Amino acid sequence: MSDPFRPLEQLDLPATRAWLDAEDRRARRVLAAIPARETLLAETLEANQAGTAISALTRGGTRYFYLETPAGTSRSRIMVREGLDAPARILFEPASLDREGVQHAITALSPAPDGRHLAVLVSAND
Repeated sequence: MSDPFRPLEQLDLPATRAWLDAEDRRARRVLAAIPARETLLAETLEANQAGTAISALTRGGTRYFYLETPAGTSRSRIMVREGLDAPARILFEPASLDREGVQHAITALSPAPDGRHLAVLVSAND
């Protein structure tokens, strides 16, 4: 079986280095074009320094969805903003599904392109 990506495992090859550098430049251009990126980055860093972890930021339409793990807890909850300047609100707490001896956790989330629906994968520790 052929693996066309095998050369990318050899980081010392000039072609691999050139590809990595080009991808880095492309990623930086895409990230720099995100509206209000600096505001989102500052808020994320502030929350993380306060002990609250934020991850899995994704957008659907004008809605922004992300996972927030409050300080002192080990489980994330889904937060949503109805735009960059809107306040965040809790959309889903996996603890709402818990029953005795079984805890639930968010494994993945994926918004519809228009943001009207959100697919959520939840796992149980039973």
